[in-house]
Amino acid sequence: MGRPLKIAVFAAVPPPMHGSSYAVQLLIGSSLGRQHRLVHINTAYASSLANTGVPEVRKLGLMLRYLWQLFRADRQQPFDYVIVAPAFTLWPCVRDMLCILAVSMLTHARIVAWSHSNDALRFYERAPSAVRVLMRMALGRLAHVVTVGESLRYNFIPFAGETGVSVIPNALPPRPARCQKGDGGVVRVIYLSSMLRTKGWQDLLQAAERACATRPTLLVTFFGAPGADSPAAQIEQAFAGCRFPDRIRWEGPITGEAKERALDGADVLCLPTFYGPEALPIVILEAMQAGAAVVATAAGAIRELVVDGQGGIIVPPRDPQALAIALGRLADDAGLRARMAAFNRDRFKERFSMNRVTERWVALFETLERRGG
Repeated sequence: MGRPLKIAVFAAVPPPMHGSSYAVQLLIGSSLGRQHRLVHINTAYASSLANTGVPEVRKLGLMLRYLWQLFRADRQQPFDYVIVAPAFTLWPCVRDMLCILAVSMLTHARIVAWSHSNDALRFYERAPSAVRVLMRMALGRLAHVVTVGESLRYNFIPFAGETGVSVIPNALPPRPARCQKGDGGVVRVIYLSSMLRTKGWQDLLQAAERACATRPTLLVTFFGAPGADSPAAQIEQAFAGCRFPDRIRWEGPITGEAKERALDGADVLCLPTFYGPEALPIVILEAMQAGAAVVATAAGAIRELVVDGQGGIIVPPRDPQALAIALGRLADDAGLRARMAAFNRDRFKERFSMNRVTERWVALFETLERRGG
């Protein structure tokens, strides 16, 4: 590529913490910014995860403010590309489609949509007719779409065509381990996600009770903030009725070094999600990097991360018995856990390190430049 590009990243970073905002934060700090000029416009609308899809007048004001920041930066030196991360629930989708249209009409930048969701097409099919028209208009103005998994491409092919959709998975930068596994002979299983019902925490709670009944060294810890459908009082009540309160616990949300220590000390990560928009959960990448086996469903593009039988165990959704069997199998076989841990570490380094994935972003912009948009 002959010259550095000026690229706007028009997307939110934490807080609140969720997969898309964390991925944006990592991209901004990646080596892509050393090869091209990245300008970040932080489109933070929600004060919490529960507030994400709530329509509020103040959010309209925020949208106009963020667009003004983008247009002002574009006037100083025009952008070559604008990366947007559209949402696909009703009001956030309307907002993001309007932003895409505004950017396409008021700048000369080419727009790249970066999707971390698996429900764009499903949302389109059930959306009101006016929203479908808006989506067709906005998505038709994109230069390209990036999804995080091969099995998610179908969401955008009807709008962008086969060649208009690329796959660039999520990634993580390197970090040192903060603690060792296997301390005191305890087998540590962690759940690390929002406490939404569709993330499967209730299924795991049932499975943990079954698995712990015959395994006194099994410890299952849940980390996550209350979800919109699971308030803190309800979660506390569920765990208060647990038969093994000393070995099955909910610790609330966890971040930073405490989160890294939890991952490094975990033998198994369990994510029994049946969340509709599930795409490529970063928490599974974090577990692979930390050398943990993974028990998960095949929601979204999870099979592109977890190789069943080699790096983890894929279980059916909403099946506590299958979960309990998988947990028991791993708890009873230290050799299997070690083999899966080693497999996941190697797979992470080969496919999901930040440097490798950033190379794919660089290659994408080179391709778009050759095509001339």
